[in-house]
Amino acid sequence: MLTLKKNAAYFDLAKAKALVAEVKKDYDLSCWGFNVYEDDPFISLNQNLHSKSAGNWIGYNNPEVDKLFDQAVAAKSDAERKTALDGIAVTVSDYAVFDKARTLPVLVLAPGLREDGEMGILRSRRGAVEVLVIDRPEKRNALDPATICAIGETFLEIEHDDEVAVLVITGAGDRAFCAGMDLASFADGRQRLAGVAAERYEEFFRTGLTKPVVAALNGSAVGGGFELMLACDVSVAADHAMLGIPEVKRGLFAGAGGTLLPTRVPAAVALEMGLTGDLITAARAYELGLVNRVVPGVAVLSEALALAERIAANAPLAVRVTKRLMYDALESPVSAAWSHVMEALPGILGTSDALEGSRAFVEKRTPRWSGT
Repeated sequence: MLTLKKNAAYFDLAKAKALVAEVKKDYDLSCWGFNVYEDDPFISLNQNLHSKSAGNWIGYNNPEVDKLFDQAVAAKSDAERKTALDGIAVTVSDYAVFDKARTLPVLVLAPGLREDGEMGILRSRRGAVEVLVIDRPEKRNALDPATICAIGETFLEIEHDDEVAVLVITGAGDRAFCAGMDLASFADGRQRLAGVAAERYEEFFRTGLTKPVVAALNGSAVGGGFELMLACDVSVAADHAMLGIPEVKRGLFAGAGGTLLPTRVPAAVALEMGLTGDLITAARAYELGLVNRVVPGVAVLSEALALAERIAANAPLAVRVTKRLMYDALESPVSAAWSHVMEALPGILGTSDALEGSRAFVEKRTPRWSGT
């Protein structure tokens, strides 16, 4: 086993940024914390949420990971080494970046790692669907600045990732999708929102993403969590979820889109929700057209993924243009909306995907989209 430097399990933002800047010369990645080994270039994130002991070299204190790491160090061939390292990558994280020779990992990434060492979000990829989990169940998935920035960073990344067609947002546990802002984290004055990622998160409520976003309400969506759901394109809700904007009960108002609720439901209903701060059931939200499906809690994510995969199976350019034109129809006079449709039509008809779609239909096969 490689020997750790004394007290090598550290969390140093400045050093992490310096490392990222260096590695970004060859790789597109970001991270916040890591361990460094004295006699080998292996670097890993410290993902242990409870202890930063130097003995827990990967943060999991996982015997299987230790075994795989020993195998990687003792490997007699690149193939053996790669097999062991790939096993570590699967066990530790959804993401791993290797050096050019694929000898040892340069970084094992943990998306959403917070500056205090806790995870604000989790991310995974299922085909062309990216899944973002707000991972603060002990806080009812309330949003502190670090988590907001991690979500904003996800938005920035997937907008430019051609491998992602749809984003699914959900929460950890079964109590809450998101309880809105973590007021305690802002009240203590230690954390502030700043930077491009935070700006992108805030912009999401006004402009959304160019790609479709599905909300999987595993539990209640309240305050900013309800507004996050409103900013998504389609939603699947657990039958036990409660939804609403209770800000007036706390001397606030719903400033991230909640006051635009009359554009989604009858004004009288929106005013009752906004002025009383009372919550509604998922069934009532479905009746009002605020959510697309209501299913048992255990089926929320699978239903949301099925919906996302159906969207992702379609031509990506056509999907994005359809989304843009439909939102445009909500905001523009009918004549202007028609003009925008006619302006967009030649561009889509001239794409390779339009031709592929026609050929696939005639040949009775699944189309192979290129995104061009």
